[in-house]
Amino acid sequence: MKKIICLVLFLFSVTQASNFGIGFMVGEPTAFCGKLFLNRTQALSFALGWSWYNHHYYHDYYDYTDDRCYNNRFYDDHYDYCENIHYNNRYRHDNYHFHLDYLFHNKVSPLLSLYAGPGLVLESFQYVGVRGDFGLDIVPSRIIDIFFELTPTIFIIDGPFLDIDGGIGVRFWF
Repeated sequence: MKKIICLVLFLFSVTQASNFGIGFMVGEPTAFCGKLFLNRTQALSFALGWSWYNHHYYHDYYDYTDDRCYNNRFYDDHYDYCENIHYNNRYRHDNYHFHLDYLFHNKVSPLLSLYAGPGLVLESFQYVGVRGDFGLDIVPSRIIDIFFELTPTIFIIDGPFLDIDGGIGVRFWF
């Protein structure tokens, strides 16, 4: 078994990686991600996953709060009921995330590349926004890269509000 694993790793290390990579990123969002290089300096980047941040917090807080929570006469009797409403809506994690970015790369060294570009984001099939993706690629070999990114986003539909995302990830190139 060890010989087979070593053979597969060796074959991956000597093959020429193409311009398409897939991987995983952790942060905001946490997602499966991919990148397709269109030429040496431009690429399409995409991700599909989930967002831990709940944009619904203030909206849900006021929609689902029962008037009894703030009526002094009923406050003591319904304290637990009101706290559960706030808690459940505040920490709901149902934000699905998809983004697509058009990136411009600037190679700083053979192992390091900076990138930036505009993109679009869709969260929970409700929020649509524009984003600016700024990142750093570290390429230790032809088949793998490690990236860090910071992404300010302005949600337009069901907004407007500003969100700043960031993450770290790894991609394998095929």
